[in-house]
Amino acid sequence: MRLILLMILLWACSPAFAVDYFVRVGGSNANSGTSADQAWGTVAYAFGRVSAGDTVYVGAGRYAGQIYVSGRSGRFDAPIRFVADRTGEYTGDAGDVVLENGSGLLHLSNCDYTELEGFVMEVSSGLAVYNDSSVGVVIDGCEVVSGGAGLHATNGGTFTVRGVSIIASAGHGIYLSGGSAEIEDSTIELMNNTYSPVHSGGRAGLTLRRSSLLGGGHVLYANGGTIVATDTVLASGTLNGIHAASQPSLTLVNCTIYGVGQDGLYANGGTYTIHNTIFSNPGRYAIFRASGSFTESHNLYHGWGEAMSYGFTPSGPITDDPAFTDAAGGDFTLSLGSPAIDAGMDASGYTSADLVGFARPSGDGWDIGAYEFDPSRGAPAPVPYSSDFGVLGAEWVGARLTNLSTGGTCLGSMGRVSGVNETVRLFLRTTPGTEYQVVYDLILFDGWDFSGQYEDDFRIRIGGAVVHRPMVSDSLSELSQNIGSASTRDRVYRARCFRFVASDTVTVIEFGAVNTGDFTEESWGIDNIRVMPSSLAYAAVPYEEDFEGTVGEEWTTDLVETQSELFGRFLGRFGVDNAHAAVLGVETVPGESYTLRFDIFFFDSWDSREEVRVMIDGQEVISNFLGNGFQRWPPTFLNTPASESGYIAFWANYADSVFRGVSYRFTATSSRTTISFHGTSNQRAADESWGLDSVSVRQGLMPRVVRWREISSVDPEE
Repeated sequence: MRLILLMILLWACSPAFAVDYFVRVGGSNANSGTSADQAWGTVAYAFGRVSAGDTVYVGAGRYAGQIYVSGRSGRFDAPIRFVADRTGEYTGDAGDVVLENGSGLLHLSNCDYTELEGFVMEVSSGLAVYNDSSVGVVIDGCEVVSGGAGLHATNGGTFTVRGVSIIASAGHGIYLSGGSAEIEDSTIELMNNTYSPVHSGGRAGLTLRRSSLLGGGHVLYANGGTIVATDTVLASGTLNGIHAASQPSLTLVNCTIYGVGQDGLYANGGTYTIHNTIFSNPGRYAIFRASGSFTESHNLYHGWGEAMSYGFTPSGPITDDPAFTDAAGGDFTLSLGSPAIDAGMDASGYTSADLVGFARPSGDGWDIGAYEFDPSRGAPAPVPYSSDFGVLGAEWVGARLTNLSTGGTCLGSMGRVSGVNETVRLFLRTTPGTEYQVVYDLILFDGWDFSGQYEDDFRIRIGGAVVHRPMVSDSLSELSQNIGSASTRDRVYRARCFRFVASDTVTVIEFGAVNTGDFTEESWGIDNIRVMPSSLAYAAVPYEEDFEGTVGEEWTTDLVETQSELFGRFLGRFGVDNAHAAVLGVETVPGESYTLRFDIFFFDSWDSREEVRVMIDGQEVISNFLGNGFQRWPPTFLNTPASESGYIAFWANYADSVFRGVSYRFTATSSRTTISFHGTSNQRAADESWGLDSVSVRQGLMPRVVRWREISSVDPEE
């Protein structure tokens, strides 16, 4: 009998009848809702039907209308869950799941243990979520965009906010009036100067972990209550970073307060525990103490407007510039050499990881501020970006430089050391959703294997995925001689390029190789890298450029020769000591035919080794093209004998050659086509060089004409 009673009790306390329900655009509230085929049509209807333990999967689409729910609760062990099925795994509809309304969106009254996961919430005015007396409400992985305010908890209502982005235009981001909240891994930004990203009033309880509070008047308004903030950034408010009133109990550990209009912290009564925190660039005081008791140590104060503090004296403060990576751009990570590195106290009783989850401590001690210094993180460089590796910037991690026998340096050489293939990472500051183009030279040193069982493979990855594997072979090399330190010949591949779409504000590009032998036998390097937004790198067709004005962003180089009286301005002169490659980007229509036409010049001491090659979207279309008596085009092109060369410019001892109206027909394979011109085996530009002029790309076909003329003759009208 006791066993039977126990089983009945367990049955009564368990979510034995928990049900999965489904909502889809195009569904019907007349359906059962228990399968994707029988989905309900509105989220509001689902809210009115669920019980403890139930889960509602909502398919992609937009669901309009206000949702008011009262007295429908889950339990601590059996919450009611609403899940945005963005992958389509449950409903078959993949994409964003948007809840929207004009004024006010979701009102929960006495609806305990309700969870919303992965939704986009859009509201023109009013509140996105109003929590009245509802305990255990979880907002997880949601994006809230409000023309009014974000979340409001009152009358004992509680929020857990995880991985949420809130942008509010005319109200607080999160407002607690007699409610409480735990906020972690979230970003709350205000688009007004009146309200606060977080307003904690009515002696509410508030915990902030690994979050960013941005903008507003007071960034955090703390009106009494117990507030603990760790690994959090508070920045860019027009008033105080933290405005503490009504005697709160406030703890700040490993936080960063930056760029506020008045005081970093305004304290009016209460108790304050502050450790490992940075106060940078407040308009007035780092800390203004009207009253209250302080326990404070291992903090950094810098850049105050009037004085470091008012009403108390900090204990052993650090007052040097914290050396943020890019504070103006919102990057408060610590750069190499920051005085905040290893300068903090052991805060293991409060935190174990920084704002992005990087373990603390990472070096010889705890760092000060919201971010622990990570030497592998790099200092992201802005885009457009270029480097010829005269120096190695902090944006590169794991790299070194090598002197080349031809002059200058390159990144590398990198290879297999102690059985591990070396990788190099480039950190760039990017805009999510924006496409970028990367152009670089690849150098393969020594005994590189191009095929067979031991074929070596160079790869470029972003986010762990391979985004580029350049085509390399012995025959495709544009320079084949010893340029490194060993006696074995090396190979150079000019102007390799690829594109990627950024998914974050910082993009990490990883360069590496697999299957290579020991570093001393075969290795790799890169040189002359350039990164630019694709929106700046492609010109409309029809396209014409005579280089008489400013070179457009559609070219990877703006090197222009201005000293030739006979030719005026042209792109170049190119040699091994400068750009030695020029890449043009044009917008095209896939499947359509286009004609490329250009003039090309060869100057001074060219011989049988030097060439200029042309590639379209990585495929070589013109090769074995030489100047000054050694011109050898594909069979359909004119072979110009050396006796027809002229003495044009620069060195009078060497003949020069000109090809006018060189043209090539191609079919576009994408909406953006990359055309690269690159010299091979060149010496310095002062010894031998080449240049381009009158470059055009037109849709359709133009007659193919290759005509050479001696500069002393008169070029007849065409």
